[in-house]
Order: sequence, then structure tokens, then C-alpha cells
Amino acid sequence: MPAPTVKLVTLNNMPRMPVWTRLGYREKTMDKAALGPKYETMLEQFVNETQVRIFYVEKSFAIENNENVIAKYHFTSTLIRERFAGVRKVMLLGASVVKEDYQKLLRLLQTDMQQAVVLDAVLAEKVDFALDFIERELAVSMRRVGRRLGRRLSCGYSDFALEHQRYFFTTLGFAEYDITINERFILSPEKTVTALAPIHEQEQTHE
Repeated sequence: MPAPTVKLVTLNNMPRMPVWTRLGYREKTMDKAALGPKYETMLEQFVNETQVRIFYVEKSFAIENNENVIAKYHFTSTLIRERFAGVRKVMLLGASVVKEDYQKLLRLLQTDMQQAVVLDAVLAEKVDFALDFIERELAVSMRRVGRRLGRRLSCGYSDFALEHQRYFFTTLGFAEYDITINERFILSPEKTVTALAPIHEQEQTHE
């Protein structure tokens, strides 16, 4: 069974506009200066100082008796069955902030709310951007062998139940990196995301 690929990345090339949007900036109705000059300095500092750990691993996929099967993991989801029809391989994706950055956020929530708000926005957008980063990183090598990733889906969307998050937690090896999961299948640090993407062969044109 292949081990997941795990990398620690800074992603200081992430787009800034989604962070500004989280902070309340609206391009047509608000000047960024209204947020205060300190915000831009803090934003850049946090983007360049924080890190994200990314995870990905390829698994076999099949549909058997209307059940979806990733490797030996069986589950029901009409959404996955329909979107992943004809697919033989899938990619499990994950990204999480590092423990030190999350602990810094918790400290700032008690001592400096202005910084905490900016750091929270940066971390939230950075983990989302990390999934895009993984897809771009894989795109070139996959294209060479006539494959591509389709649109990713996350647990909790439609009938792809949140309970399947535990499979991602185990398969991606999250426990080794201070990531936990509770009885409601919520990951901690809360700035942790997962997704499942179909791998299409060259002859496939649908998603």
C-alpha cells in the first residue's frame, strides 16, 4: 500500500484578495486603506511566516453493487457514484496548518484580536489554496501519462457524509502530525481540509 506524500510548504505565492475579502474588503465599495495600514503589513508577515502541510495519495476506485470502493473502503454516496463513474483511480488530498501557527492564533485570540483576525484569515485561505497547489503540482506529471485530476469533492458535501473524514484521517496519516479527529468527525486544528478527486484517463472527457 503506497504511503501518502507529505510536504511542508510556505505558499507565499498565494493570492491575497481572498484574504482581504475575509477581512471585509469589497473592491467596488471599500478602500483597503479603510481597514488600516497595519493590516497589509500583518497580512504579508503572516503569509510569509506561516506554513501548511500537504498530503496526497493515489488509491484504486470501483463501484460495486451501487457502493463506492476506495481500495477496500466501502461507502454509499450517490454523488460520488455519479461523478466518479468510469474512474479506476482517485487521489485523496489533505492540507493542514502546522501546530505552531495554530497555537499562535489561539494565543492572539486572547491577547491581540486585530492580529488574530488577520492570521485566521491567512490560515483559512492558505489551506484552501494548498489543495489547488497540490493539483497544479500533480498536473504536469499526470499529463505526461495521459491522466488528469477531475473536480474534487469534500466530505460533508451533499450525501458524501462527513463520517468519511475518518478514512481520510487514517489513510493520510494525520495522527503523525498532531492532527486529531473527534466523535463528530471534525478535524483539529480546525484549519485542516480534505478532498477526493477522480483521476481520469486520457480517453475520458467527463468529470
